[in-house]
Amino acid sequence: MSDTNGHDGALSPAEDVRRAVTGFVTQMKGFQAEIETKFQQAEERMNMLDRKTLTAGRTPLAGATDVVAPHKKAFNAYVRSGDDDGLRGLHLEGKALSTAVNSDGGYLVDP
Repeated sequence: MSDTNGHDGALSPAEDVRRAVTGFVTQMKGFQAEIETKFQQAEERMNMLDRKTLTAGRTPLAGATDVVAPHKKAFNAYVRSGDDDGLRGLHLEGKALSTAVNSDGGYLVDP
């Protein structure tokens, strides 16, 4: 059987390569579109999670209020320069350190 060009059904090597490249490019475009869709979906999920985290009533660490600032200032002044005037005016909690049991060990530091 011959086609309209007089060939007997076999493709020329150039036509065979052209069709293979065209098929490859078509498949790559489909793959690229699929990857872009998945990337967009992942980005939407990340944005949704970000919005949930921001609206969950949590305060960011940098924005937290510093309740123990006077203690901190006085302790820093004492450690840095030996000035204990700030510590004398503060009411400090009493703490104890046990050295009898190894698992109770640690450091005793002003809060």
